[in-house]
Amino acid sequence: MKKNKSKTGIEYLRGIYDKENKCPLVFEVAQILQLKTMDEFSLWLSDKGWNMPYYNGDWYNENISKNAYTFSKVYKLFLKSRNE
Repeated sequence: MKKNKSKTGIEYLRGIYDKENKCPLVFEVAQILQLKTMDEFSLWLSDKGWNMPYYNGDWYNENISKNAYTFSKVYKLFLKSRNE
């Protein structure tokens, strides 16, 4: 079993529920969808003008603000944009 630190959310849930429910396909589909979402996020970053300078790890988008954003905040903006 992988350490919790290196597991994705889906792998964590699989470890808890798959033994009980015997539904490995549910988790396989969820993992495929997660990878698809990551691909969409990558394209969205480029299309919307997000960039990350090499020196600090924060993300910037001059079209939105001069302030820096953490990666998780940018990801939340992406998820919100998918629902608009």
